[in-house]
Amino acid sequence: RARAASGSRELGEELRALLGATPLPDDENARRRAILADEPVAFSRAPSVYRRLFVPSPLDIPDFYRERGVEERLLESARRWAAGVDEVALIRGPRGSGKRTLARHLVPTRIFGVIPDLRSESVITLNLATVAREEAALTRALYEALGGRGNAPECFEDLARDLQHHERGRRVVVVEEAHRVLLRTEEGVALAQRFFELLAESAPTIFWLLLMDEAAADFAATHLNLQRVATTSVSVPEVDGAWLEAMILARHRVSGFGLSFEPQPRGRLERLARLQRRAPAPEVVQREFFEALAAHSRHNPRAALLWWLRAVHPDPTDDSRILVSPLRGAPHPVLDGLSLEQRLLLAALVMHGSLSALQAHSILGLSLEQTRAELAALRRRGLLEALADPPDELKLRPGADAAVARALRHQNLV
Repeated sequence: RARAASGSRELGEELRALLGATPLPDDENARRRAILADEPVAFSRAPSVYRRLFVPSPLDIPDFYRERGVEERLLESARRWAAGVDEVALIRGPRGSGKRTLARHLVPTRIFGVIPDLRSESVITLNLATVAREEAALTRALYEALGGRGNAPECFEDLARDLQHHERGRRVVVVEEAHRVLLRTEEGVALAQRFFELLAESAPTIFWLLLMDEAAADFAATHLNLQRVATTSVSVPEVDGAWLEAMILARHRVSGFGLSFEPQPRGRLERLARLQRRAPAPEVVQREFFEALAAHSRHNPRAALLWWLRAVHPDPTDDSRILVSPLRGAPHPVLDGLSLEQRLLLAALVMHGSLSALQAHSILGLSLEQTRAELAALRRRGLLEALADPPDELKLRPGADAAVARALRHQNLV
């Protein structure tokens, strides 16, 4: 009777897995591990030299780059600007989708091919991640990046006049984390409008290339008429298992290690459903792994790199090979058990990238005390982490942001 009960439970679990029902574990640590792509990565058993090839930040190695299908549209925008047309280009996409990798692939190397008279010192990259969401701070950061000397202007309007009066030649400026100019408050929306006016006024001499998160770009297009300023806008497309396979194997080949994929354990019901009695062929195992990787990473390249590091480990019988463990089951729901207030806070973080408790309080209208309590609860669940600078702001953890953003979009919260 005990064996029958055990077998019945196993069959029930197999049936739920086949149907895609994947409830979260009851244990808090197991829940974090099930949801967060990066939870075990810090303790990855892969050799350190191997892990470095899969860091989520862009690596400037041409062989690692995989085309996204939007490169030529951006280069054509640069060609028009070089011919005298006012152009501002926008790359939009979820966090971790490859916006910076795409921009760094184009600028400066490929941009010189369409603007041949451009000097290397005329290509500038500015990351706004650590700049305060205040007009004076943003103006100062832009002024200094553009080569300004002395006292910086205090506002975008003064910076626009300075750019008109001081001829510094034609330049290409990449602005990373451009969504930091936007805060969904009355003052924040006005600040973003003035920033976009600066871009439009300076477009004759500066080719602006903005990198903006998808939710912020949607808001700016709907409420700030962003398309009036951004004459060329491209969305970084979602990727499938085949694209992820090409990206990851390109990095793996550089490592010099061999590679083997461990087959997915199959229960009795699944073997019957597949009419499969023998172990699948290695190429089938590899294809199934990357299909599962696409699902667990929510088709997000950065999340896929983290899930890959989670799956790989040295072959205990051959230290020159890497084994890849299967990703079991369907992806877990990440919003289960969260209150509406917590989901709205996550949606605000998806749109803004990072927020302080005071900023989140101003956006959502919750009391400051409740805002702090809800953010602390989300941080305990492992979904949030503090920025190094500014230290009072929180953001979604890299291992959670793709899954959270996709779930919120499905619920029409972003």
